[in-house]
Amino acid sequence: MKGGYDMVGTGTADDPYVVDNIADFRTACQKSDAYVELSSDIDCNDNETMSDNFKTLSIYCHKIDGKGYSIRNIYTAINNDKSVFSFMSGRLAGGICNLNFENVFFNSTSCSFINSTSISASSSAKLYNCNFSGIINTSNSYAFCDYYIKAEKCTFNFKAILPRSSGVIFSYLKAESCEFRLKIYSMKRCTINTGMIAVQADNSYVVGSWEFQEEDTSTSKTTLFTYSNHSYVAMSMKNAGTNIFFSTSSDPLTCFYDNDLLENSEISEQNNIYALTTEQCKNKDYLNSIGFTVV
Repeated sequence: MKGGYDMVGTGTADDPYVVDNIADFRTACQKSDAYVELSSDIDCNDNETMSDNFKTLSIYCHKIDGKGYSIRNIYTAINNDKSVFSFMSGRLAGGICNLNFENVFFNSTSCSFINSTSISASSSAKLYNCNFSGIINTSNSYAFCDYYIKAEKCTFNFKAILPRSSGVIFSYLKAESCEFRLKIYSMKRCTINTGMIAVQADNSYVVGSWEFQEEDTSTSKTTLFTYSNHSYVAMSMKNAGTNIFFSTSSDPLTCFYDNDLLENSEISEQNNIYALTTEQCKNKDYLNSIGFTVV
């Protein structure tokens, strides 16, 4: 049975809307409590050109299953306090799963890529087995997401340019078994005691590089993870000053970082946080001996 436009299905769990283009994807996602599946990759350049931008999509459906397909070439320069994808409160209970977002170019000063209107972690939107890749150029305080988003077994592969003196790439993101591959260039040093990556991360790791244009002379700190358990950082830091990779109100469970990758930077000492050499990071037996379980 046909749904709206050329969609197949009725939007139920047994008969989801099946979409293969951005127009039908928009229509299906705005159907209250609907189930949505992709049947092919969707190229936004086929419909929404770079000059038109990707317009804000408010999501009311119950679940989106990408089936391993991709939505690619998402370009946006929104500066009207609206996000690219807005998860409406109380909706999307089934989350977004098995979907890749490729070649995202996000250029904004006043909105985030993903926004949840939920005001509590218990009702937050969920991402499962999703992959994100692209470029973020923003001076917004919450570049990728704001408010509560949960991510499990997801990969975030971004190059980020942060021209302002402060900014958070991930905010209110609770990550479980996630991988962060980041290359960050900061044109100005963070002048406030906040993190540019603010993530609650369990069993996750972040790799890549972070370079500041000028060597830090302030007393401010950069925090990668706000609350973390069994997480790992192998990120080269240049001219980053004093940093806190893992910050929490109580001691985290065993976490560690590769100290060999730091240049003109240092990490604040904390309980249960281990500064290791690159060689130790690659030694499974050693990691198990300090309480970081590696199978």
